[in-house]
Amino acid sequence: MLGRGKSKSEDKANKKAGRGLTVVKLSLPPIVLAVLLVLVCGYVAYLQYAALMKQAQQVEQVAEAERMAALLGGRLLALGDQVAAQARVDEALAAAIETNDVAALRHFEQGLATHFPEALRIRVVRPAETEPDPTLVPPIGYACLDLARQAEAGAERPPLELHLHGSVHAHLDLVRPIVHNGEIIASLMVSMAPASIEEWLAELAPEAGYLELQQGWEGPVLGHTGDAGQRREVATHRAVVSGSSWQLSYWAGEGFGMAEAQKLGFLATFGVTAALLAALLFFYALFFAATIRRELERMALFMLDSSQGRRFHSYPVKMVEMEQALEMMEPVLGALKQGEGIKEKAEQGDGGIPDMMFMDFGEITVEEDEGAKPGKGDAKRP
Repeated sequence: MLGRGKSKSEDKANKKAGRGLTVVKLSLPPIVLAVLLVLVCGYVAYLQYAALMKQAQQVEQVAEAERMAALLGGRLLALGDQVAAQARVDEALAAAIETNDVAALRHFEQGLATHFPEALRIRVVRPAETEPDPTLVPPIGYACLDLARQAEAGAERPPLELHLHGSVHAHLDLVRPIVHNGEIIASLMVSMAPASIEEWLAELAPEAGYLELQQGWEGPVLGHTGDAGQRREVATHRAVVSGSSWQLSYWAGEGFGMAEAQKLGFLATFGVTAALLAALLFFYALFFAATIRRELERMALFMLDSSQGRRFHSYPVKMVEMEQALEMMEPVLGALKQGEGIKEKAEQGDGGIPDMMFMDFGEITVEEDEGAKPGKGDAKRP
């Protein structure tokens, strides 16, 4: 019966607590506000961090594209220097160029074949040659002659170009000037197969991403390498390939990389912080509710003892506010005990009203004055 009665009283108390305000319920708004504040601050910080990470990633991607373009440009410049090294002339060759000694010129060109085994054609182009020669394989067209004119005009390194793109006679032309006694007397032209481009690009082969080599800004695509699935409408970066008229377009690989992992970890940190803060505030609210409840129980015990004239116990309250409340209630409870009106006792001041003193912080002890019952004025129990 007692068990059932206690269970009913507990159920009744729980129902009342469910309908009324509690410390936990009152703590929910600041808890939610604190969590939202952390999340908002975290999200703002995340946006700034993500912007910095994106900027750093873009700088890294541009640097990667420039690096690959520099590698390819270095390869072409080295090849051009190799051609320039063979464009040396002696008196016999200078005379053959001046007199258009075809046999001597062809003999010189054949001798260079050992230096350029991949060459499709090696040709000494004289300034007097201004018309295309379709009889050669590959043929010499106006674009080839234009490179020769650039060399004759003083350009030490005319750009490497692809000519007749898309045809069976497509070829690469590399031209360097031939100088005699400080004067440019002709040009040395070395032509190679376009397949060399794919070989050069294969050496770059990015770990992630896609590369396209393009002649000019809007010219034809000469070759490509990498994951074609990464290609989008706009390239991540376009870099100029030195030693040529080419552009290297680079599309960085998309996916869950280091930058994305860092941003996710940064955001997750604030999420965990918000969860821990919410848990901390919630358990603190429970602790605060338990403290209030315990202090109120001790206050109720003090009121009960005061009403029965047994105010000789220690009441270990911990909160200063509870001590102040007990101090305010002491005169009222003393007046009620002696059967006098509250108004009259209030007018008497401290006369006949029991005094309250605190033995130490957090614990109070009440004792009667001389007007109290004899034998009990000095009694106190810790």
